[in-house]
Amino acid sequence: ILLVLNFQPTKNNSQLPYVLILFYIFYPYNIKSCPETHFKLPGMVNCHPWLNCSEIRNIKISENIGYGTLKNVFKSYWQHHTVALSILKHKKYISDFSVGLNMLKLLNGNPHIVQLIGFCEDMNIIVTEYHTYNNAINLKYLIKDSFVAIKFCLNYVEILDTLHTNSFGKLVNCDSNSLYKLLSQFLITDDLKIVLADLDSIQIVTNSTVICGSTKPNYEQLISNNFLPPEQIYFGWYGDKSEIWKVPDICEFFINSNHNVVLKYVLFDIHKSCKNADPFKRPSAKYLVKKYKHVLNELL
Repeated sequence: ILLVLNFQPTKNNSQLPYVLILFYIFYPYNIKSCPETHFKLPGMVNCHPWLNCSEIRNIKISENIGYGTLKNVFKSYWQHHTVALSILKHKKYISDFSVGLNMLKLLNGNPHIVQLIGFCEDMNIIVTEYHTYNNAINLKYLIKDSFVAIKFCLNYVEILDTLHTNSFGKLVNCDSNSLYKLLSQFLITDDLKIVLADLDSIQIVTNSTVICGSTKPNYEQLISNNFLPPEQIYFGWYGDKSEIWKVPDICEFFINSNHNVVLKYVLFDIHKSCKNADPFKRPSAKYLVKKYKHVLNELL
């Protein structure tokens, strides 16, 4: 995929981008072959157990690379490996911090989730894999090709499908009230995929929806913010179909990075179905995975 971004076709290699896209579609993600409670970073030959408090105390903190209400994130070094170290800001947020850690444990080894390296609950620290390109907002500087843009649309709905259909129950992200807030929760890997990294506000849907935020109708947001689904604005209800409502905004962010009007036209009907006012009439993430793969095939 890296080759596609800066690829200049010549007489002898004009088919190479298509080969690379087909490789992405039909070849599965590289699942890290480590047992549960273990990790493996690039350059490591063997898997290593999650780092414990004693090992984390020896980590060298370098610079702040991210912050929010809940935590600060630092670029750090364990042995000769670069890692990301998250520290809780205030104990009043310990509940959300614990949710994020528990979700990282549950989803450990999933290629769509950032890799857990270790944790120390006594110090309120979580260590995860470091990614040089940082969060998905930076994709606007990296996407130079229409195929890569639609690939990231596919990548995003694959992550949603993972959350909505995993064995632990249907999962949704309650902390996603703006486009850039949502994008900031994903990291760009070195091989140009996105992985979900911020799981502090993930909730398990026990019925059809959960309550995210206030249940008081916010008519001003309904008029001014098309990013939030009506059921969330009016009632605070949030479910898997609420996340589908936001898919066109995410995908068009990737597409707009390449200024591709034709691709937006091709996806018009798919994205229109995601914006149906009735959440039960919106497609599933699994259906969108199928449709985006079809679009990629059509573009080849």
